[in-house]
Amino acid sequence: FRFFFSSRVLSRQLTKVRTPKKIQYMREAQHIGKVVVTQPMLLCREATYLITGGLGYVGQLVAKGLIEHGARSVVLLSSSRCELPSDWEGAVRPAVVKCDVGDLSQVQAVRQTHANTRGMARAAG
Repeated sequence: FRFFFSSRVLSRQLTKVRTPKKIQYMREAQHIGKVVVTQPMLLCREATYLITGGLGYVGQLVAKGLIEHGARSVVLLSSSRCELPSDWEGAVRPAVVKCDVGDLSQVQAVRQTHANTRGMARAAG
């Protein structure tokens, strides 16, 4: 996910510089505009990531972002549907599980099935 965009000139100048040097660059206040320091997302390829409300627009965006950043096991939780939209694009296809997160027994069943869960995002409306 890139929520901030920096100019190409700034990106070229600071891309290969370590973070402490970037902080020093900002302290000197010789720049014009904003300086954006980014950090790569740290995702484990073997882990599972759950997204509640995963079949909604925001849930699908979160899933695609996780996959772009290296996640290989994504589970979309939905209380109403249990199939991925037919227009899904991408090499990694997330699993879809019908689960009402308000029902503890359903959540426990998902956790047992996906024991290697490292993260969960709430995208339900």
